Amino acid sequence: MWTANRKREGRTEECAADQGVVTLGGDPAAVYLGGERRWVSLYTPGGYQWRPKAGDKVLVVKAGDHRELPCLVGKRPDALSEEDELPPGSVRIHSGTGVVLLDEDGRIVQVSLDELESSISADANGVVTMPTDYRTKRQKGEKDYPLGAVSSIEKGWAEQADFFGEYLAGMTGEQVEKLETDKDGYASDPDLLSGCTITVEGYRDAVARACELAQPVGSASGDTLTLGVEVSSPAGAELKATEDKDAAAKVDINAVAITMDKAGRVTGAIWDEAEPQLTVGTDGMVDAPDEVLSKLELGDDYGMRDASALGKEWYEHSEGFCDYLKGKTAEQIEAIPTDGSAADLKSLCTIGIEDVQKALLKALESQAAA
Repeated sequence: MWTANRKREGRTEECAADQGVVTLGGDPAAVYLGGERRWVSLYTPGGYQWRPKAGDKVLVVKAGDHRELPCLVGKRPDALSEEDELPPGSVRIHSGTGVVLLDEDGRIVQVSLDELESSISADANGVVTMPTDYRTKRQKGEKDYPLGAVSSIEKGWAEQADFFGEYLAGMTGEQVEKLETDKDGYASDPDLLSGCTITVEGYRDAVARACELAQPVGSASGDTLTLGVEVSSPAGAELKATEDKDAAAKVDINAVAITMDKAGRVTGAIWDEAEPQLTVGTDGMVDAPDEVLSKLELGDDYGMRDASALGKEWYEHSEGFCDYLKGKTAEQIEAIPTDGSAADLKSLCTIGIEDVQKALLKALESQAAA
């Protein structure tokens, strides 16, 4: 009896929370906490989706009467440079876009990448301040996104992203998916690091996903691929939550990829749109959706068919507009009426095309400057 009591009294009680390092990513995860703990459940703020990866420094809270239920509740954020530092009350949103041109064997011929990075801030009274600049990193260029000035290889974002795309040429989607990175998302291959020192993990995943979803659009060998992005917000510069209604911070992202022949005519196109939205309450608390799917990814679930004069879903309108673009030059694309009055377009697409037309012109401008 004395021995049993002694053992019980000498038992070390686990702490209520602990810091550890992820050894096996995903949900559930495995975390090293003085010893490896498996089946650690992941908990995140409502509406926020994230999965830890091996090497992440995380906070684990232990629930249950005897603290037998470890719960991973957050990750230690990476250090921000002085230029990237966020002001108090701000949320930074990243939206990466990647498109690929594949050959008949499913190998990459060309890659085009771009990324939108915007900050939305909300105060304790539910007042939301929206971004005033929706340009992507490629659109900002070195002048307004001067990465080259601080880069160890003295290359800007677009130059490094293009180097990454060229590195992937000849690979299949499966090979891209297996591309190794370190725990912070940087490339592991010295050859790739020689021309691209930005984190590539997200771009790798975007390219792998693009390969998975690739479909024939009429492009031919020798065509050039380019990407255009137009971002806008119907919300205005400032919103305020009320007792009756949360503030909806919404942006519309239109992305279009086109291929052009040597004569400067469109040979193929894909148009997609996403509408991510954050809601903010009167207390300044931010809620985000678990997942944002584009309209092409939603497919028939977008639910536009019954409201369409043509009886078409959104993706069918998109396909119709992309077919309409084939054979057209930059001048002809610029001349397309945005009110839908073009007679030969009415039977193919009746949704608004103003934003996608702007994205197209940005793609053509980018190609002309290349």
